[in-house]
Amino acid sequence: MVLNSDRFYQTFAGMVDMAKYAFGTAHDEELLYQPAYQYALEKRAMGYHVPFQPQGSEIGAFYGEEVNHLSRMIAADVKAKYDAGQTACSKHFVSTGNHNTNYSGTRSPAELIDSWLVGWKASLDAGTQWIMAHNGGGRTAGIIPPYDSETLSILRNDLGYEGIIVTGWPLFVTYPTATGITVDGKDLSQMTPGKLYTQMPEAGIDLFGGYIVIGGTDTTIMDATNANFSFGGGPTFVLTNWPDVIKAEVEVGRCDMELILRSCRRVLRNKFELGLFENPYPHPENVLELFASDAYKADQFPSETIDDVYAARKDSLNALEERLQTESAVLLKNDASILPLSKDMKVFVTGSSKETAKMDREAVAAYAQVVDTLAEADVVIARVTSMDDNTEMIIEDAASAGKPVVLVAQVGNKENEISTTVA
Repeated sequence: MVLNSDRFYQTFAGMVDMAKYAFGTAHDEELLYQPAYQYALEKRAMGYHVPFQPQGSEIGAFYGEEVNHLSRMIAADVKAKYDAGQTACSKHFVSTGNHNTNYSGTRSPAELIDSWLVGWKASLDAGTQWIMAHNGGGRTAGIIPPYDSETLSILRNDLGYEGIIVTGWPLFVTYPTATGITVDGKDLSQMTPGKLYTQMPEAGIDLFGGYIVIGGTDTTIMDATNANFSFGGGPTFVLTNWPDVIKAEVEVGRCDMELILRSCRRVLRNKFELGLFENPYPHPENVLELFASDAYKADQFPSETIDDVYAARKDSLNALEERLQTESAVLLKNDASILPLSKDMKVFVTGSSKETAKMDREAVAAYAQVVDTLAEADVVIARVTSMDDNTEMIIEDAASAGKPVVLVAQVGNKENEISTTVA
């Protein structure tokens, strides 16, 4: 069995995902490789074989829009996972799924497919053995790549890719139905679920994404326990697979068995490369040795605060991530020439989080005089996580007191995450 995870979770002591935007901004392949390698070692010890990552092959995703830079970063990202005994799953071919757009909608009038493929070639050269197709537009306008032989043939024929291609999800097999006309004139909206399933391996797909499986061939029904669950505003039909449907297509000769065997060979080859037949089980006992500090190994205390997380993990990894914080910081403007701070400057430190503000006060004390009240201060430093009423109140209070503000903003929304420093 191959275990996947949709995000590259760091499962020991706190972090939810790799700081991918920060790595992209830092422009340091070695700094990307070292922690990514350690994360992958831990994930592998926990039993995860194929993270559905990295996503940086896409133009405009985590590693930016300059294709040579993103190629160097994606190569380091993939290599880290490969060297740690995992298989990378680069996504989403070929579009900018991270921006909720797609190749068809964002390509230039000249198309320039060669620019889009620079990052993907780098990912393949670094050892990617899984690729997730995007459910936005591909090379053929109006049709999503899992059904589009024109898009997937770029991988299979032009780039010579022999690894696994998995669909993204939702899968439009039943609701909402797949739409569009393929390059050979097939109208997806008129296809039965069986024909839609068959169309995907014909186009080059090996695995169907989703996380609900229902037996039988009646695709008009679904498990009652999932009937009210929604994904992206639609019912879970879009996340459901019916394996018996494609099995029935094979049995009556409407799906070539060689397509199924071809995908099986690709999947089995990957299992052999992962060593799952010789060593199928995880070794979670190795996680502590890989990542835990001596103090945590001696007494596995709860990780409830940031300080707890630092104490639980090895100093070497903490140092790498602190270095990443430094190298990925972006100074947007410094019009009042407040930065850098001077030793005689009196600074009031505040922000969205009391715990983070406490840590910031300790850090700032090495560069300036930290004071306890706004009235005493020459300048205010505020680290915020959202531009909300609380943030506006901090800025307004400082303005009323005539104090300049250094605003450190770590702001996220559904399309991007921005970490900025504004003086």
